[in-house]
Amino acid sequence: MASIKVAVTAVPSMLREVLYQVLNSAADIELVDPPPDRSTIEPATSPDVVLLAARDGSDHECWARLLVHPASSIIAVDLQARHSSLFQLRRHKEELGEASAEGLLDAIRRVARRDNQHQPP
Repeated sequence: MASIKVAVTAVPSMLREVLYQVLNSAADIELVDPPPDRSTIEPATSPDVVLLAARDGSDHECWARLLVHPASSIIAVDLQARHSSLFQLRRHKEELGEASAEGLLDAIRRVARRDNQHQPP
């Protein structure tokens, strides 16, 4: 089985050392250099998981990294609340039905209702 490529980035040095110790102790984890922040990287060279520190409760950095490295999963560690969150993009296709005017309007309404149900309060 292939090792899981993990990059640690944007993490304070004390936490980074703890994470390195934990990750180095796992036989199936391979620490890799963090990916550059540019869109020219190939998905095959992206780490499987990127660990980073959440800043001021903002998710912006996590979503921005996913847009550049969509094949990676992001685990953000919130240093204040002492919890973590997972950010992922997923490939998804769903047949929406007939492409008539009424079919398209119905599909738009179903998608909008579904998306609104998943919005945080």
